[in-house]
Amino acid sequence: MYYEPEYKAKCHKRVWKRLGRYIFGISYQSYLDYLKMDVSDIPPTPFEARQAQLKLVDKLLERELERMKHPVRREKPEEWKKEPVEQG
Repeated sequence: MYYEPEYKAKCHKRVWKRLGRYIFGISYQSYLDYLKMDVSDIPPTPFEARQAQLKLVDKLLERELERMKHPVRREKPEEWKKEPVEQG
């Protein structure tokens, strides 16, 4: 998920907050708790469910890439349109 150890905005927790919680539907703390669980007795994910999950991940990553391409920026102060204020 685009993790970069030296870049704090892309640390595991922030990446999880931006993408992981939408993909898996759990908080970062819940994710950490699940990492400690023994999952050896859980059967593998069915193929159809895995395909649906991959489509969802692709859609969310596509949205994130678009957000990175077109960041929302404010206009420069000199470009702000000042409307006259009526005094009276």
